[in-house]
Amino acid sequence: PRQRRKAEVGLQMDDDDEEFQPPVVPKNAKSREFIRQAVRHEDLFAHLQPEQCKMIVAAMSRAEYSEGDTIIKKDDITSYFYVLEAGQCTVETSDGDVFVLAHGSSFGESSMLQQQISPRTIRARTKCLLWRLERSVYLGIVVRTTAQRKAKYEKLLSGVSLLRSITPSERALVADALKPYHVRADEVVMRIGEKGDYFYIVVKGTMVVMD
Repeated sequence: PRQRRKAEVGLQMDDDDEEFQPPVVPKNAKSREFIRQAVRHEDLFAHLQPEQCKMIVAAMSRAEYSEGDTIIKKDDITSYFYVLEAGQCTVETSDGDVFVLAHGSSFGESSMLQQQISPRTIRARTKCLLWRLERSVYLGIVVRTTAQRKAKYEKLLSGVSLLRSITPSERALVADALKPYHVRADEVVMRIGEKGDYFYIVVKGTMVVMD
C-alpha cells in the first residue's frame, strides 16, 4: 500500500514586516464586479498579479457628477483614472469633435500615469456615477507591493536547502521569476512518472507526497 506523508517543504513567509496598505473603499458586490470587469482588459492593469487587481478594485473611490459638470478639463493634468458605471459623459477633442461615453467606459489613464496634460475635456452629459483610482494609490499598489513581494520571496528562497549555495544576486533573479500558483485541496500537482517542468515552493498550506 502507498504511504502518505507530509512534505517537508511547508515554509511560511513572515508577515510581521510593515507593508503598504492601500485604502479599502466600501462598495456593494455589484459595483465590485462591475469594476473588476471594466479594468480586466485595461493595459494599465494587464501586468498585475491577481492580488494587486483585488487591491485596485477595493481602493477605487466613488465620484458623482451632475449634468454639465467638468470631470477633466483640456490642458489640465489629472491624478485619476475613471470608470463610468452609470450615466453618460461627453468627450470634447481639440478638433472640436464630440462623442459620448456610456456604461463601462474608462478614461484618464495616460494623464494619470504619465502626468501629461489632457488633450480633451470630459463632462457629465447626465448625472454620472464613476469610480476613480488615484495615482499615488496605483503606484503604491504596483511598485511597493511588487518590491515587498520580491523581498519576501528572497527571504523564502534563503530557507530552501537546494538554493543555499546560490549568491544573493542569483537569488534575486529567482525571486523575480517566481509566480504565484494556487491549488485547491486534494488537487494533484505532480504525478509519478510525469516530466517535471516546474520547481515548486510551498508558501502556505501543506502538500502530501504519496510514495
